[in-house]
Amino acid sequence: MSKNLQLGDLALTLVFDTEIPQGSHVELVERIQEGQFLIGKDRQLKAPTPGWYVTHLSASARVAYGDSELTPLRGSGVPMPNLEGEEICHLFRVPA
Repeated sequence: MSKNLQLGDLALTLVFDTEIPQGSHVELVERIQEGQFLIGKDRQLKAPTPGWYVTHLSASARVAYGDSELTPLRGSGVPMPNLEGEEICHLFRVPA
C-alpha cells in the first residue's frame, strides 16, 4: 500500500520499537527496498517489505520501519477528524 511517503517527509510511527515509541514524529531519511540487507546494532537481516530509515530526536541512530508501520503527516494520507464547527471551537483555549 503506497502512502506517497517521500524522502524528508515527517511521519508518525504506528508500532513500538526499542529505540522509538509508537506515535512518535520521525523524519524519513533513506528508502529501503524489499530484500535490502539491513545492518542493526545487534543483528543483520533482509528487509521483509519496503520501508524507510527514519530519525528521531530520542534515537542516536537511524531506525528501519516498514511502509505499513508509518503514516504521513502531510497530504491526502494524513488522518483528520471529521469535526463540526462547534466542536472545533472547543478544541482551542484562548487565554484571558
